[in-house]
Amino acid sequence: MAITHDIPAETPPAPSGAVVPRPGRALLDIPSHGLITCDDVEGFADEIGHRFELLEGTLIVMAPPNAGHQIAQMELIRVLLSSVPSTHRVLAAPFDWRLSAHTKFEPDIVVIPKGVIPRRQNFVTDPPLLAIEILSPSTKYYDRGVKRPAYAEYGLTHFWIVDPEAPSLLALRRNAAGDEFDVVANFGPAEQVALAEPFPVEFAVADLLGE
Repeated sequence: MAITHDIPAETPPAPSGAVVPRPGRALLDIPSHGLITCDDVEGFADEIGHRFELLEGTLIVMAPPNAGHQIAQMELIRVLLSSVPSTHRVLAAPFDWRLSAHTKFEPDIVVIPKGVIPRRQNFVTDPPLLAIEILSPSTKYYDRGVKRPAYAEYGLTHFWIVDPEAPSLLALRRNAAGDEFDVVANFGPAEQVALAEPFPVEFAVADLLGE
């Protein structure tokens, strides 16, 4: 399955602040056997310690998250740990969802069933129950314009996009055709998140600021 969606015109080919290594760069030893694979990326990460995503064989080095991003991530984890059913667990990046041999993403937070992977494994291949992306200035167009359609195409049912600067939370559900997400709710700064799916959860959007 190929990701056929275009990055919106106002976005760069890769996230601002990210690096797309090309053959000949000193940063990495790019393999000569064709498209970069998820297994290749495992070796890169071990060598130089960066966070990588892979889009149809193109390597993307992710910029480190800022403080606001990390605060929102920790606050969301705190909320989820008290809301997620006992049959599931909450995991935070760096943890991969491998969509194919040549495409892998690192959602900021995923909720997956317990027992589906060994504890030493750092990726899943099946869609999580829920994936959450927290926007950063350097990645917001990439998260919305590339990851959103890719997540729908590869079977993710529930997807949240969190903007810690607003703050806001956009709750999405995959449509019946399976090619895009429908908006379930868009919660603003003064609102209370109240969702029944994929599990009941309630909290104030303002809590994402950690203040």
